[in-house]
Amino acid sequence: ISSSKTKEYLSIYKDSLSCEIKKEFENIINHISNQKNFSDISYKIINLLRNNNEKDINKNSQQNYDQKSSAVTKKPSKNIRIKINFQLGEIYSIYLNNYEKSLKHFNKIVDDSNEPLWQVKSLEKIGEIYFNNLNDYEKSKEVFNKLSNFVPALKNENEYRYKYALSIFHNKEYTKSIVELKSVIDLKHPEYSVEGYYYTGLAHFYKKEWNLAIENWNNYLRRIKQSDRIVDT
Repeated sequence: ISSSKTKEYLSIYKDSLSCEIKKEFENIINHISNQKNFSDISYKIINLLRNNNEKDINKNSQQNYDQKSSAVTKKPSKNIRIKINFQLGEIYSIYLNNYEKSLKHFNKIVDDSNEPLWQVKSLEKIGEIYFNNLNDYEKSKEVFNKLSNFVPALKNENEYRYKYALSIFHNKEYTKSIVELKSVIDLKHPEYSVEGYYYTGLAHFYKKEWNLAIENWNNYLRRIKQSDRIVDT
């Protein structure tokens, strides 16, 4: 799919998008028009916009879509606005490495939506960006702490607690991280609890508590059969 074709579809929806969002899509299309993955991103955008008129458009019929798309004039529903912000957040983080703009869109969902599913999905993205991309562990620990204390408890609560503990560790709060990692170890999760021993040992190491570091690393080694942290010599 070409840049001009994508812009043509975008113009069809000019009345169903806010000026700000429309401008944002146009900027993205202009920015990535020469990139290898342009086609994938374009389809993301077009399919997202098409969903705004899903009652009137047969998704399996391109011809029917072309005939009816010009009739789209209504403002997007709240659910569509959430989806637009989520997709924009993903496009900025995955394809454009613009984490500031990505966070803006995910945070908008958290602030404006009262739907727990979308709040959780957006908080997960926010936490991962702070942790993996920006190395802002102060922010990531706030997000993962919020997720781990979500009511009712979430399916991935153990993962959030582990990443909360790791955020504290990477933030160089070693004494506190040992406490939180102990709670992760007590979960007896086959992955996170074992990793908890490794990072607990590392925290003790940085605190120059050599015997405790050795003890935890021995516990770690006893619980794994192989690890990419073990280098054959």
